[in-house]
Amino acid sequence: MASILNVDKVRATGSTTDALTIDSSGRVLTPARPYFLAQAVHTDTEYSNEVIPFPNVIENDGGHYSTSDNAFTAPITGLYLFSYSVNGFSSNADRAYIQRANNGSTFYNIDSRGETYAGETSFQGLHARGSENVSSYDMTVMTVPLKVDANGKVRIRVNAGTVKQFHANFFSGYLIG
Repeated sequence: MASILNVDKVRATGSTTDALTIDSSGRVLTPARPYFLAQAVHTDTEYSNEVIPFPNVIENDGGHYSTSDNAFTAPITGLYLFSYSVNGFSSNADRAYIQRANNGSTFYNIDSRGETYAGETSFQGLHARGSENVSSYDMTVMTVPLKVDANGKVRIRVNAGTVKQFHANFFSGYLIG
């Protein structure tokens, strides 16, 4: 025998804010879902062997992206979707890596199986790569789902070559579930 739960809102005990709402068409709204979108500033600054800043915060639902460490801190353990774009600048096979620190402080590059490489400066792992043969402005983009532990961090770092940030470059992420 099947049962039906007839509710259109879910709220935590003692809370005045809805955690989940279902409209009459069956669409589900989860207003407390962590989300951020940060943009680079057009300064023609070059970055090599360092974390890339995205100081212009456009959206930051929950306040989990920080411009002080240029990283997103996961409020809860879950599956998150991250995207970023940077511009390769040199002719040195520029590589910008997505890095995770599930302990909140030790960052690793992510490989194609979701495993990690030994150090934050490794040339292995998931990365966007541009400007292989000539000095130019090749925009590179990456989107990847990552499991992140509560209080774990995710950031973007240049480990090879040079990137130059423009206002069209961004870093974003949100909790899938």
